[in-house]
This record gives sequence, structure tokens and C-alpha cells, in this order.
Amino acid sequence: RYQHSVKALDAQGKEVLAWTPRNKTEFHLTEPFGIALGRDCFYVTDAGSSNFKSFRGREGGISEFGVPGPGVDYYSSSSFKKQSVYKHWMGSQTRFHTLETMFFKSGFSLGNLENPRGIAWCREWGIAVADLSGYIQIFDEKGHLKTHFRIEGCPQWLQYDQGLLFYSTEFSNRIRAVNPEGKTEMEISLGHDIGKFFLSSPGELI
Repeated sequence: RYQHSVKALDAQGKEVLAWTPRNKTEFHLTEPFGIALGRDCFYVTDAGSSNFKSFRGREGGISEFGVPGPGVDYYSSSSFKKQSVYKHWMGSQTRFHTLETMFFKSGFSLGNLENPRGIAWCREWGIAVADLSGYIQIFDEKGHLKTHFRIEGCPQWLQYDQGLLFYSTEFSNRIRAVNPEGKTEMEISLGHDIGKFFLSSPGELI
């Protein structure tokens, strides 16, 4: 993430590819976070640029998708107001010259991405992207928005498997799975004890 790069390793752990488009060209990575294998390319969320990108190995970048910016939907939500950054901002004497301009006047519309995190290629669904605005948004392979789900909390990691999209949220011990309509189909709790983690659901231990 903070090396601004995507790297590939072979089965022995040897680095075979380091893709670091750090120059300020039209296509570069500023803070890559999530990565997913698509039909014939990789998809990477770039938290620093608030978009996601596709590339093919050594060939480099192909396309950029998503419009940066969150807006009032997120920054006026109860989810954001519970965070320490909001409480700190409320006590700041300079708030009207800084964060208010950034946060409350940008305006959120679907298709926008704010600090995107997890990404998953969901085959027939499309490309799912989770971001800090509290949405999981589904794009087609041309970058057009297809649908979206509003998530309580900030979705972080995504994984698609057998027709369900699994996601985790920040500061939560639960993993949930939704169907194509956004309805929750499964919920798993993560139990932990002195650094030992396991996944458990009713009648199942993984």
C-alpha cells in the first residue's frame, strides 16, 4: 500500500514482477489497497486516487474507473459522526476553513468512490468495490455503475464465492454475505482469544 506498487511472487516467494507506476502520468498508483483477478486482467483499488484501475501484468495499466469524492451522504451520517475524526473536527477552531469545505460541500452521487478498499470480480455481477462512504458499488467491466448496497459501517474486504459477496466492516468482528439484491444470506462471527483467531458460525468451525 505505502510502496505505491503491485508485486507478484512465484511459488517459492521470489518476486517476479513489481509494477510501480509512481510518476504523475495519466495512469499511476498512489495508494493501492485491494486487488482482484478479473476475466483477463487484474483490478486494483487506489485509495489515494479514490478510483480503481485495471492492468495486465507486465503490460501495465489499461483503464481507470470511478469518480473521486464522497459528499454529504457519508459525512452527515451517524456512522461518520461516531468517529474520532469528527469529534476532533467539532472542537477545532479552524473547522470552517478546512474540513467543512472538503466534507460537506462536495456532494455524493452513486459511482463516486471515497478511499476505496476491498474489490472483487463477481463474474456475472460485475466488479464490486467497497469504500469509506459506506457503500458497496457494483460496476460492469466498462466502469459503468450497475447497482449498489448501503452497508452499516465502513466495508473493508470483499470476496465473491458461489453467487454470494462476502464483506467485512471496519472495527467489526463479523463477516456477512449478500446476494445480488443486497439481502444478507449469511453471517459469521470472528472469535478471538489472545491473538488466536477463528471463524465460527452456528454448527460450523473453520
